[in-house]
Amino acid sequence: RALGRRLLGSRLGRALTRGAHRIRDAYRRRRDRLRDWQRERRQQRADRRARENSPQAKDQRLDLIVARVRPRLARLLGKGVRRPVLRAVLRALRAWYRLTGLELSGLPRFVVRALLNPEKVAIAGVELDRTELLEFIRRVADEVRGSARHVERTESIGYDDQDRRISTGDRIDSVSLANSFRRQAFPDGSYQRVEGPNGVAAGLKQGFNSPRNQVVSPQGSAEERLAHDYPNMFSGMPRAEQERIARTMLADLGGGPVPQGADAVPDSRRVFLHTLAAVEHNRAPSDVVYRAMAYKIATEDARKFDKKQIAAGMTDLDKAVNKLPLAPKGAQAGARQLDLALKFKELKSTTDDPEVLARRIRALAAQEGLRPAELQKLTGVSEARYLTAQGVSAKERKAVRTVMNDKNATAESRAEARAKVESWKQAYVQHAWGEAARKGEVRTTREADAMAEREVAFLQAWAATLELDFADQGGKDALFAHIRSHIRTIYGL
Repeated sequence: RALGRRLLGSRLGRALTRGAHRIRDAYRRRRDRLRDWQRERRQQRADRRARENSPQAKDQRLDLIVARVRPRLARLLGKGVRRPVLRAVLRALRAWYRLTGLELSGLPRFVVRALLNPEKVAIAGVELDRTELLEFIRRVADEVRGSARHVERTESIGYDDQDRRISTGDRIDSVSLANSFRRQAFPDGSYQRVEGPNGVAAGLKQGFNSPRNQVVSPQGSAEERLAHDYPNMFSGMPRAEQERIARTMLADLGGGPVPQGADAVPDSRRVFLHTLAAVEHNRAPSDVVYRAMAYKIATEDARKFDKKQIAAGMTDLDKAVNKLPLAPKGAQAGARQLDLALKFKELKSTTDDPEVLARRIRALAAQEGLRPAELQKLTGVSEARYLTAQGVSAKERKAVRTVMNDKNATAESRAEARAKVESWKQAYVQHAWGEAARKGEVRTTREADAMAEREVAFLQAWAATLELDFADQGGKDALFAHIRSHIRTIYGL
């Protein structure tokens, strides 16, 4: 120590100290310059996003798109084209240019109408912000699912994990059943028996890789069974029978007396429809609202509908159910992406900490079974590029996945490969959500936008069929109040 103190006070020691200070100061200056540069880059990106999302920038982009699209359509129409082909071309151009709307008006002297991220929609004569409308529908659905009545009913539903049997008791409703399903962790590939009133059941097959990947199968006699797909579920069924089913479903949802005698509906149909609805409620919370609307409108007196109302396409159960946003095949992915995008926005408003935001949205995405390919669309972060940057080459990834899927490989090597792939996936998921949280935004995917459009179209058809008009009767507040009151009445709240 004494030697060190003498060295420190010597000319050499002082020179070493000054050299160390110069290195430290140089490091600090370099560090501060790097921080300033990063801060400036973030601000530049934020400013660029703001400019690109401004109305003026969107108008300029639309003008450029229309200038490119119009000559192509002019050549096509000049040669003559069938309407189905024209619709296919418009859809292709719309997807290529990432538009949310592309149509022609005023043929033969046509005008190209292109829409880019429309924020306003019209329901019952009221112009609304689309995101605000979708958020409101989900709040109403949450009110229903979290009501004391449904919480109590959920507690009464039993689950025997040995026999894989879910028992609803003498009553059944889709909302309580959906809440019960969310509490369970059904093993991949397992089969559950959902028993309703009088021991009548429906089958529930748990798929792989996602807790929401479930398939419902009808049981009962061949005469009673309904097709499990929406296009054929009520197709060809007499309207009177459709009305009986709708009234029975409403009675179950509202907790009222179930029609008996000549108006009775087979229990097998009730259990199947409620189990199917429960699965759909968990895939898209907004389905709680839309399905109730579909059942209710199917009980309206058909004689009161005029041609204009019939043209809206929701005057019986078959038409109303096929208008549901989840009715098309593949709608589940769009619903999942849309709900997570809306939930991201909601969570962002509750915290300023990117790490907290990333942790919360990551947990929700895992609960909903979001796939890496969907996460890549939402965040814009490439899984392949991230893993390559982490030193995991494409060749290595392919080799490991080959072993994982090789049935001739040993169980130990396959398990090791699965663990490695899972570790890559979790690292990517954490990074991608972290980047989205740091930026404070997620992208609107095409699937999510298509789901949002179907939700708006359903509400527009519902309002048009019932000839609702709140333009001069309170506007948005009156429309929202009507929807909330309508749904709460259906569910007996």
